[in-house]
Amino acid sequence: MELALGVPRHVRPRYSRIGWWRAVTPPVSANRIQATTGLDELKYLPGVDHVIVNRGAGEAVDWRQGYRDFVVQVYGSGGDYEEVETQCASVERVVSVTYGEAVSVGVGDRRSA
Repeated sequence: MELALGVPRHVRPRYSRIGWWRAVTPPVSANRIQATTGLDELKYLPGVDHVIVNRGAGEAVDWRQGYRDFVVQVYGSGGDYEEVETQCASVERVVSVTYGEAVSVGVGDRRSA
């Protein structure tokens, strides 16, 4: 209440954990997910609290949709920044997504109907 009224307080917040979030998003060249591996392992990684799978094999993806078109989101927490860094690296190591690449068509390659 004192803070809301502008009364100075010397309270230093203490946090027992540091929260983190990682999202696997498609690259610009991708148009479809061919396969995703490592999702079963992901939930057993130390510090991982929650996994959301948004897109699976065979589904279309579009990088222009940003985080709305993510493949996987992972939420977790660590005791310090070194632990968080290790946990995030583990997510990158465990999850692998293979994409179908969009075919680039040059102006001269288009055929009229």
